[in-house]
Amino acid sequence: MDNWREDSLVSLFDKIKTSMPSDAPSTLSLQQYVDVLSFILQKNGFPEGQTELRTDVLVDIVLTGRKGPEPLPNGALVRTVGCLTEAAKSSWMLANAGPLVRTRTSRDLTPDEMKVFQKQRLGRDSVVLHTTLFRFFSRGSDLLSLINRKVVVTGRLVRKGSDLYIEIVRAQEIGRNCKR
Repeated sequence: MDNWREDSLVSLFDKIKTSMPSDAPSTLSLQQYVDVLSFILQKNGFPEGQTELRTDVLVDIVLTGRKGPEPLPNGALVRTVGCLTEAAKSSWMLANAGPLVRTRTSRDLTPDEMKVFQKQRLGRDSVVLHTTLFRFFSRGSDLLSLINRKVVVTGRLVRKGSDLYIEIVRAQEIGRNCKR
């Protein structure tokens, strides 16, 4: 369950739906997939809710461990919004970053997702960004054009001792204004 903690139940539901049954994925009814998800939660010791689990609420339910919410695990794919700054030559920071949110996809945002992120307010944190994966996945894209722009950054969360940074996979502009 550690692979799924601090994430919305909709991510686990989508994984179940797109991979089960293994010989015919996505062939069960939505209710049958909700029943499978409920069974998995029950077998992993999660308490029953007060109402029947439904697909329309899965996005609002965050899976947490027995100890309650914990920091995102090292290596988790995360997404955040902030203002891209160049800290030094080829050294990058995300200023005014919002909270790190677990994600399951590193693709470009859809137009609907873009609208949601454009409305998101900037945060107060700063996050160090590394670009090793970005150079591999971006195929020639350049972060210089995104300096002082509001961006969505997706990447792998790396924890080394007390240091934390994001190894960028994708950076996408969502606005030209970096004012809070």
